[in-house]
Amino acid sequence: MKTFNHQISLKGMKFHAFHGLIPQEKLVERLFIVDVVADTDFTNAALNDDLNGSINYQEMYQCIEKIVDEPVDLIERLAQKIGEGLLNQFSSITNVQVAIHKTPPPIQGVLDQVSVQLTVCRD
Repeated sequence: MKTFNHQISLKGMKFHAFHGLIPQEKLVERLFIVDVVADTDFTNAALNDDLNGSINYQEMYQCIEKIVDEPVDLIERLAQKIGEGLLNQFSSITNVQVAIHKTPPPIQGVLDQVSVQLTVCRD
């Protein structure tokens, strides 16, 4: 039996960082919540209970954490960098969807967060 459509998700990762265009954002940490969904093939892990046939979640987290620690102006750029970083580090990932949630956003109005989402695909 063959299985298809394998995904590994890390959701609700919380990081305090200094991303933003406004000078104040570079001085005061904000909470950023990151969600990723990576398309990969973990058939060997599913059939044989062998981590070598999958991706180590801790290594994925550490890759994301390292990228989030480097300030950027736009959360759009942060999402792109995370997607590219995961594709570069894990050759078995074919596509990765990244969502970044910025809380609270530095805009006038009543809202909890602003978010961006993108999918980065391997060439």
